[in-house]
Amino acid sequence: SSHFRCDIIDYAYLTQQCAVEPFQAKIQLTVGDTTAISCVTKPIAVRFGPAIGHTLAVSAQLWAQAFRNYEWDVDTPAPSAEFQVIVSRYVICNDTTHPIRFGQALTDEDILLGSRQCHFYSWRTHRVKEVLRVGVEEGAWVWSQPFSIDVDGLQLCSLADCCMQDVSIVVKVSSLSFTQKQVTLSGQLVVTNLLAEHLECHILPLVDEACGSQGEEGQSLIAVGKSTPPSVLLDANRKVAMRIRFHGLDSVWSGDIPLQEKSRSGQPWLVKVPLHDRGQFLSVWCRVICQHIGQGVKILAMLCPLYMIRSYLPVPAKVLIDTPGLKVHLEAAVNGRGEQQQLYCPGTVDHSHKLTFKLDNGVLPSNPYVPLSYTLIDQRKFLKIDDKDIDIDAIVASLNEVKAPVWPFVGEEYENVVWVATEHPETHVQVGTHCMSMWDYFLSKVCVN
Repeated sequence: SSHFRCDIIDYAYLTQQCAVEPFQAKIQLTVGDTTAISCVTKPIAVRFGPAIGHTLAVSAQLWAQAFRNYEWDVDTPAPSAEFQVIVSRYVICNDTTHPIRFGQALTDEDILLGSRQCHFYSWRTHRVKEVLRVGVEEGAWVWSQPFSIDVDGLQLCSLADCCMQDVSIVVKVSSLSFTQKQVTLSGQLVVTNLLAEHLECHILPLVDEACGSQGEEGQSLIAVGKSTPPSVLLDANRKVAMRIRFHGLDSVWSGDIPLQEKSRSGQPWLVKVPLHDRGQFLSVWCRVICQHIGQGVKILAMLCPLYMIRSYLPVPAKVLIDTPGLKVHLEAAVNGRGEQQQLYCPGTVDHSHKLTFKLDNGVLPSNPYVPLSYTLIDQRKFLKIDDKDIDIDAIVASLNEVKAPVWPFVGEEYENVVWVATEHPETHVQVGTHCMSMWDYFLSKVCVN
């Protein structure tokens, strides 16, 4: 005969909570020709709620993960893709270029969170309201107004007194499960680089729109190829522009890119990025998209190439690029098997190009050439977008999603087959525009298939 009770940890506050209230039980075991067990208890009171349900759920996940790891032999290690079980109720993420301090409002809690770091958070106390506050170095660590994280969605959190600046932080609350939430703190400017090359970006305030940006003050960041760096905090009282250049070339900066939508045409900005050789440049698109959040706005600047190419041939090929207007002849390698690649074409959208294709078996280039130019399409319809129901986070997530190239003609059983290019009869090639996904609609790039 004994007394029993069951306590669990409430991960919302890291406190102990009673799940089964104390009760008396008497257990009797009889061993003979047969074994009999009898148990007599008094009434048992069981408590259940979101906190207890969450603790039981994560405990079951932890035990299941431990048993799976135990079952693996020494010669057969556990898979590296094993997910970590998150036991806390809240995950606070910093997606800005600056360190952030946060804590529960009306307390002395002060937690420092670096750029692109996360914190498994529990409330400091249950005696005050469950709201957060944040502070940034750009605002002299002044605390923001308290904000709630109970409801999923986007909200702008303004800093109370940010050194004569109007700086706001975008707070995104999303549910990871029925009892867990992710809180992402980000700036109002997101830059995504869809080029293969690394870019240096410099954000400058516009003193006078007619004269462009002035002074050397501003923020700099490195946009690695085909990635999205941390977001940037902006002063809502000042318009800003961005300059870019290729990382490591030590070349001059491009012209100012106004970080605002073209109100009339809705078309992207054509940017000439200088190369190392004087007078040489590479043209890229910069699409600026604005998402309105309450009284503020979130800006996405997408840097993407003018042209892409994709070959469905089973073997690599070469594409010969002839630009008569500039008297430039270039050559590029195309991997094939449905892989989409960046196609470097000199000049701007006003220049026309002639493409010919050649295999590596000594066969002559294709004839006739394939014309490639933005004059082949209706630029007003192709470049303009519909700015209704814009979701910048969904666009960035789709663009950064790792997509393996799909070759639709044969199955996996032919992966080890060695393909050999031989002479072939005349082949007709069609050139057209194609969107890989619904979000590629915003990129306005021409893809050669």
